[in-house]
Parts: sequence; C-alpha cells; structure tokens
Amino acid sequence: MTAIAKAAMSLSMLALLAACAAQRPAPMKEDELSLSLQPQIHAVHHEPQRAFSVQSTGYIVAAVLLPTPLVFLAATADGDELKREFALEDPVSRMKQRLVSSLESRLKLTNMTAVSAPLRDDDIETLKRDFESGLVLDVRTVKWGIDNNRARYSARARLVRLADSSVLWEATCHDLVPGKAGPTRTRAALVANQGELLKSELREAADACADQLAGWVIGK
Repeated sequence: MTAIAKAAMSLSMLALLAACAAQRPAPMKEDELSLSLQPQIHAVHHEPQRAFSVQSTGYIVAAVLLPTPLVFLAATADGDELKREFALEDPVSRMKQRLVSSLESRLKLTNMTAVSAPLRDDDIETLKRDFESGLVLDVRTVKWGIDNNRARYSARARLVRLADSSVLWEATCHDLVPGKAGPTRTRAALVANQGELLKSELREAADACADQLAGWVIGK
C-alpha cells in the first residue's frame, strides 16, 4: 500500500470514528428521574485538563508519511502556542451555564444551582464529599482546538445521583466544528485581530454543544 493510500485510509477511519461518536444517546426519562422533585441539582464543571489540539489534513498525512513522534509533538506545540498567544480559554463554564438555563426553561426546574468555581476532580466519591446529597449535573470538556483552521469543541455531561453513586445519564456532544462545510480557510484568517474569529467560533461550538445535550436530555 502506498503512503498516499495509507493517508486516505487514515482519513476514512477518522470519518468512521466520528460517525460512531455521533450516535444519539438515550434521553433522560423524567418520570423515572423526577428531576423537578429533587431537593437540589448541583451543576458543576471542571478545570481544563485537555490540551488545545490542532488537527489538520496536513498533520494526518505527515503522520502517515513520517510515522514518528515528531509530528505529534509538532501539533501539540502548535496548540500550546495558539492557546498562549491568544489567551484562549476552555469554554466549558459557558457551556454549562447555557445547558443549565436551557434545562431550567424547558423542564420548568427551580432546583438547579450552578456552581461557579471549577472542580478539580470528577470522581463520584469526591462529588459526594462536596455535595453530600441530591443530584449533580457534571460537565467536562472532552476536546477543544481547531480542525483545518476552524474551531472544534466537544464535552461530556452526566447526571449523578449521590445517594447511591449512580450515573443516571451520560452523553457526549458531537465533535462540533462551526462552518465545517464552508470554504477552505487560512490560519491567518482564523487568528486575525487577536484571534477574534477563533474565540467567536469556540463560543459558538460550546453553545451548540449545550443545545445538543439539552435536546438529548428531553429526547428531542
């Protein structure tokens, strides 16, 4: 198999994995969870633990043609530089707040409290020590970065019942890339004006993630 064929196969495998990740999760069952009857639902997010990732067709092809750790290290350094130069912030807090507002509105909930400070640990036993009782709506960024010079974002949400340490529902929003089907874009266009477009697209992707998760919660 030629190197170009291997690169094409790698791209096809990535597309297949993305399709698998996009499977719709089962909706929450309001009659079973009785969210409105819970004494308290704590909505929390976590400190960023994922590097700002840079993915592109160029890096994928390079990884196939030059199967060494150097390509991965170059992509990692690229992401670190972007994050530092443009003071990029993981939009998970924004995503959580939008998700909370949407659930409160759609399910008529009055018992949700959004915790402003990020948590370091999403271990269920830690959540029990922090909140003791009720439910925890727990969100964490899975991936944030750029894909062929467009912002990308995905996050996991889960609902944990502290009384018996049960994860009642869990889902990950699709790997969202605003305007992915649009024309090819240069890096310079993405980061012009101190990264204005990149920051805007990260916010847009986080909002889309929250909307997607909220829709899944109520089965729409």
